[in-house]
Amino acid sequence: MAGAQPNIAQELFGILGDITCGGLFLSPVATMWDISRHGSSEQYSASPYLAGLLNCAVWLLYGYVHPNGKWVFGINIVGSLLQLLYIVIFVYYTTVDDVRYQIYYMLFGAGVCLVGIMALVFGQAHSTEQKCMGFGLAGVATGIGMYAAPLIQLRSVVERGNVEGMSLLLIGASLGNSAVWTVYACLGPDFYVLVPNLIGALCTVVQLVVYFRYNNNNNNNDA
Repeated sequence: MAGAQPNIAQELFGILGDITCGGLFLSPVATMWDISRHGSSEQYSASPYLAGLLNCAVWLLYGYVHPNGKWVFGINIVGSLLQLLYIVIFVYYTTVDDVRYQIYYMLFGAGVCLVGIMALVFGQAHSTEQKCMGFGLAGVATGIGMYAAPLIQLRSVVERGNVEGMSLLLIGASLGNSAVWTVYACLGPDFYVLVPNLIGALCTVVQLVVYFRYNNNNNNNDA
């Protein structure tokens, strides 16, 4: 239930989850540096950052209405700001107008989606439990979307036969973060936190398999 008091183990995993989540949110810094160094973002996709922004915003709201949501609330404020910064950098270094407009449209769509979720939950839900359910269900959807977004890139990786554009640091951070929050959710229990993070762990394992499968091709090409 929304009002259940967290146990000590869950509190510890909440702290650890904020640490791993912070690592996940900071892991794109290397990618942003590479984009700024080359002056172009064409080899990367903005979809993970757009999905991440919407996901952080929804979970921020979930943490706000949940009586024990302080760990979820705090870290997603940071996450929302960082994801927005990454999108700004991505747009600044995008040299193709069609790609830039596509990012604008997706950002606008994410904003409309968020406003719609807020209007629906705050307008229809009257109790704390109902609000937790509303934002929790939305968080399940956006969380799955965030973890699944990088899978879009895997098709081009397989077609090219190399992992250019994939970040092992980001994949590893995603796996560690989803694993910690899965344990946190099991200790609660918290169904809404559990589902997207469990699926997220599976998605990142798929990415790891593809990365190590085709990373050898990169090494052979560099040789």
